[in-house]
Amino acid sequence: MTRRDLAYSIFRGENPRPGIHIECDDKRVEYQLSDFLGSRARVSMWDKFFVNGGPFHRWTGERLREWIERVDPESYDWESVYDDLVEGVENFKKRVSKYRGRFIIFKVLGPTETAEGFFAKPLSSRHISEGQLAHSFDFGVLLSLDFNKAMVIYEKIAKRVITLIELGCEIDFVDGVRIADDVATYTGPIYSKRFIEEYLKWHEKFTKVIHKADKLAILHTDGDVRKLRLLDRLSEIYDGIHPLDIMPKSTVRNALVWVNEICSIRSKLKSKLVFFTGIPIDLIFNDKVDVNELLQVVEKLINCHGVEHLVVATTHSPYPGRGYNEESPLSKALAVRKFVITYYRRNKEPML
Repeated sequence: MTRRDLAYSIFRGENPRPGIHIECDDKRVEYQLSDFLGSRARVSMWDKFFVNGGPFHRWTGERLREWIERVDPESYDWESVYDDLVEGVENFKKRVSKYRGRFIIFKVLGPTETAEGFFAKPLSSRHISEGQLAHSFDFGVLLSLDFNKAMVIYEKIAKRVITLIELGCEIDFVDGVRIADDVATYTGPIYSKRFIEEYLKWHEKFTKVIHKADKLAILHTDGDVRKLRLLDRLSEIYDGIHPLDIMPKSTVRNALVWVNEICSIRSKLKSKLVFFTGIPIDLIFNDKVDVNELLQVVEKLINCHGVEHLVVATTHSPYPGRGYNEESPLSKALAVRKFVITYYRRNKEPML
């Protein structure tokens, strides 16, 4: 059984061991450590909004009502992005096409996060030098004050996201599409119930496109998605979810509590949604946490969750300026990989 075959068996609930996915900017390292390999099709024009400021951002000192009246959905050239969509797909192919034998994930930034980029303020020089983003959630502000205008912008973005997904689904070596679209923090959803309904409608449209192309659909969304039955509803739409980042887990003690919560979610969930979770990036890059402490977290997750429908995965990519070229994080990742690939539910043919 190849690693790609194993990955597919996880979605069927027939896997003899959990999957593993260590996300990394260096795809050579990710390939060596993981059963899955993913990369994002970057829309360069839109990505720049998070640094330079989006076309609808609120000016310094601008009154709220003046800003809302100034925002005009038709003032942006929506057709100008299509060349960037194609370029993002071509760059994805160049980065990923040589990595075969893994479950290949085509990653896309969803419309909610992209919409926040359209309203993002320019970054300060400090944020730029530290490689950090600063979210102001001004799209959410517009939603609360002029819902209809905000939704015109959202729908225009979402239609272009569908185009990007369609282009990704045309790539024969792509096995799944992962959409990153945060709507919550640790306190629960940060948008209104009314908007959440629209969010879910669009994600149903995304997954229909993905499933029509015989690909698997995975959602990345942070925060406590248990509130408002959001996870229950997402489980009816998606095949997998990442990273179940429902609570803080920056210490081993907190991470063990987090694992208990994940297992509780699994016990109550009616669907066979695949969980991509279990390796807090906080602990990987905390040099005060040793290998054995991290393995406690992973082992507890597998023991209480079971191997079926589980991918032991890092919650996020490495922090800016950090990576698995560092000795401590790499040793932890290798130890987790060794533990996972030797964890058998029953005797099977040797795993690669």
